[in-house]
Amino acid sequence: MRPRLLLVDDDIASREMLAACLAKQGFDVAGAGDAVEMRQRLHADEFHVVLLDINLPGTDGLTLARELRLVSKIGIIMLTAREGETDRVLGLEWGADDYVTKQIPLTELIARIRALLRRIGHDEPIASPPAVTTDSAFGGWSLNNNTKCLITPAGGEIKLTKGEFDLLSILCRNKGKAVARSDLLAVLSGRDWSGNERSIDVLVGRLRRKLGDDPRRPRRLITVHGTGYRLVGSEGQE
Repeated sequence: MRPRLLLVDDDIASREMLAACLAKQGFDVAGAGDAVEMRQRLHADEFHVVLLDINLPGTDGLTLARELRLVSKIGIIMLTAREGETDRVLGLEWGADDYVTKQIPLTELIARIRALLRRIGHDEPIASPPAVTTDSAFGGWSLNNNTKCLITPAGGEIKLTKGEFDLLSILCRNKGKAVARSDLLAVLSGRDWSGNERSIDVLVGRLRRKLGDDPRRPRRLITVHGTGYRLVGSEGQE
């Protein structure tokens, strides 16, 4: 049985990106956006660890941690943008097993999850996830998740590097939405490469060339000034 994680965060884009990365590491991940949805998920299924954001609409994460600990021995990791000592102490005193910020490297977060799983007695080997067979499509183009290639509207294949494929996959999952450079970097830096926000710009430039997108007036992979990038499903002006 693969370890089951419940990721509770009202930021849908961040939640989906983190869930996708954790799934690739062999975890079975479900998401919830608030206390009501979290309770519904926990009532309907079994989970080993809850990754719980503090800033939630309605009931906050600290209160939920205390609520969970009163009725369950489930593993709880507070995952938050806050770095204050007071919140860290409260989180641990109210029942959390660990407390990490959202700036933590993905590799460290995974190590902490696995360490917690061992502590609560779920230490079976983590199996590799099944192959993904669903392609991501946008405006006639698509990503083949098995071959890691970009498929042109005419059916041709364009090879992508791992960084290019991972970046385009994230943008596909958030098609039409602006994704911050820092969020892209946070996800990609947990893979087999490291870099800075300039690395994201370099990858985008290479992808634009492969997509035939004019870097001076891109119509497919658009720069959102002051934020990051947005992939559009059909050609549009910046």
